[in-house]
This record gives sequence, structure tokens and C-alpha cells, in this order.
Amino acid sequence: MKFITRNLKALSIIVVVLFTLTLAKMGTKRTKTKTKTKTKGYFSRSCYNTYLNGSTLISQCRMMNGNMMQTSVNLSNCVTNNNGNLQRGNAYDRSSRNCRLQGASTLICNSRTRWGQWRDSQIYLDGFISNINGVLTGCGPATAYVIQPVAQPQPIVQPQPIVQPQPKVQPQPIIQPQPIVQPQPIIQPQPIIQPQPIVQPQPKVQPQPIIQPQPIVQPQPIVQPQPIVQPQPIVQPQPIVQPQPIVQPQPVVAPVQTNNQNGATSKTSGFGLHEDRMERNLNSKRRRRRYRKF
Repeated sequence: MKFITRNLKALSIIVVVLFTLTLAKMGTKRTKTKTKTKTKGYFSRSCYNTYLNGSTLISQCRMMNGNMMQTSVNLSNCVTNNNGNLQRGNAYDRSSRNCRLQGASTLICNSRTRWGQWRDSQIYLDGFISNINGVLTGCGPATAYVIQPVAQPQPIVQPQPIVQPQPKVQPQPIIQPQPIVQPQPIIQPQPIIQPQPIVQPQPKVQPQPIIQPQPIVQPQPIVQPQPIVQPQPIVQPQPIVQPQPIVQPQPVVAPVQTNNQNGATSKTSGFGLHEDRMERNLNSKRRRRRYRKF
């Protein structure tokens, strides 16, 4: 008992030290578990401006102090092509082509199968790549460097004008108001009256007789001369033309044999008789015309 009472202070110090050490260990364990849960995969939640250059994934990731870090990893160290399917492994770029990023966490490639065919396949990078204090982990060694934040320009402060002290104003003595003097009315001078001239009486004017106005004579309208009508020439009546009789065609007369004085026979054609009839008709027409004239 005497030993405990003598060393009570030392024992109390030891107990306090042990208690603080246990609390410190518990705190470190909790921080480790929290960082593991936060940085396990899902790098796209704290990384920005992610793009693919060949088989290299480049991104800007946030650090724990809030600064940004440029980091990159080679996806051929953690992705492979298994018969046209992208999986965890390595050397996917040897049998894949036309690779691209969809969004910021999905790798899509045109991969070759065992039989030489090509088909599209994809792999989700957020499942195994993490951001630990600005560095991409889970896909082999990474290169990183801190991005210096751009300093925001400070606003220019305009200097305040120096205020000059105002001089002290001496109080003015109070001036007593003077009594108001009423102005005297101004007397206007009377105008001088000029004598009026004597007006001579005017002689009486005899009234003039009223002249009656003459009636206005309307001008007579000008008569236009009528044009002289030329006499029409007398039209002689046209003679009435009698319709010509229709001449019936004469039948063809067979030649007739006649005996001459010498006893020889001669043939006369029917044309001779027809010509005689034609002459007779012409003579009869001429006679008719003569009668019509008379």
C-alpha cells in the first residue's frame, strides 16, 4: 500500500499514456478502412478530362488536399482479349483495334476471335481501377505529376483619396435686421392738352342717281356651216340578161354516101351538119341582142 501511495502519480501518467495510444491505434484503423472503401474502384467519380491515347489511359484526378494531379496508366497491363471478349489480363492491344472510351469508364474495342473474326466487346474500367490520392491504381505502374493551380488575379484596389481637413469656420457675428423703409409713391406728370383745331363745315353733297345695271346679253352660239352634199350620179339600170337556153348535144350522125354527078359515091360526115346548126344558133343570138338594144 505504501508503494502505491508513493508512486500514484507515476501510475496515473502510465495509464493516461496507454489510453492515448489505444485511441490513436483505433483512429488509424478507422481512417485506413475509410480510405479503402472510398478508393476501391470508381475512379471516374473523382477524375476528370479522361481520354485514351493508344493503350494509355490519361486523366486528371483529385488529391486528398484538393489539388489536381495528371496521372496515366497502360491498359495493356490489366486488360486482355479472350476469344473476342475483353477481360482482366494483359496485352489486349495485340488483337484489338479501333479502341475508344464511352463516357469515362467503359473501354470498347473491335477484338479478334480464334477463328479470325472481328466483333465489338467492352469492359468496365471502374470495376478495378481506383484513384488513391490522385494516382490511378489497379492497372500496373502509373505516372503522375501535380498540376499547379492557376493563381486567380487579385482585384486591383483603388487607393482612397486623402481627405484634407476642413479649416475651422469662424462664426459670423449676428447682423441685426434694418427696419424696412416704405418707398414713396412716384407722382406721374400730367400730360399737356393740345387745343383742338376748328373744323370747317363741309358743303352738302347731292346724292347721285342710282344707275340700274344693264342686263347681261348671252352670246349666241356659233352655227357651224353644213357640209355641201354632192349629188349622187344616176345609176343606169342594168339590162336584164335572159338565161341562155340549154343546148342539147347533137347525136353523132353516121356518114352518108351520096352519088356525085360523075356517079361516084362520096361520104359526108355528121360534123358538117353540126357546124351548120352552130352557125344558126349564133345568128339567132345576135338578132336577139339587137332587139334588146332597141
